[in-house]
Amino acid sequence: MIKDSIMLGMSYLDGIPPAPRGVPQIAVTLDIDANGILNNGASDKSTGKCNQIIITDRKGWLLAEIDHMVQEAMKPRGDDEANKTKVEAKDGPEHYGFAMCHTLTSDCSRRFSKPARSTSLPCGRA
Repeated sequence: MIKDSIMLGMSYLDGIPPAPRGVPQIAVTLDIDANGILNNGASDKSTGKCNQIIITDRKGWLLAEIDHMVQEAMKPRGDDEANKTKVEAKDGPEHYGFAMCHTLTSDCSRRFSKPARSTSLPCGRA
């Protein structure tokens, strides 16, 4: 998980237009070549904007040390999967709730009568 990560570099992908939660689709790619150089790219699927960062072996790690770190990182994989399942179980209903609130408060909600719209107000306050 993120708490076990080591910061190697930073890249920003800005200029993404505002959109409801969960709508932007960002594709992230990571590639390590034979020389231990990490190519990291991110692109917004809707606008096509992309950003890339290349991280070289600045610390002078030997390939054996990198292999050891990869093996160590693979050990808690079961715990990571359990944490991922918990996060998805929490985020799924939360995303659904945001989508429902957005639908009820969007322009299409004008089709409903005023009493029906007033029942959707508590949703925005929750």
